[in-house]
Amino acid sequence: LLKIDTQKEEAVLQTLRRVNGHFQEVFAEMVPGGAGKLRVIRRSSDGDAEMSGGAASEDAGLGDILGVRIEVSFTGHAQSFLS
Repeated sequence: LLKIDTQKEEAVLQTLRRVNGHFQEVFAEMVPGGAGKLRVIRRSSDGDAEMSGGAASEDAGLGDILGVRIEVSFTGHAQSFLS
């Protein structure tokens, strides 16, 4: 079971990285001068939510993932968020 859980985590994290890469490319094409990325929201050690560095940080297991945050900037400066 541990091996299966590890493989599942690796597959999900790899998928999140790929989706983030494609999202960044597509958003940049659709919004010239804009930027977009996905960030994983994880449960911190004290139970609060915290952002991971990228779409798929490998710091913790899947059980710590609370969701995905979409960060976009239409001008390349100020960002808008959707969690």
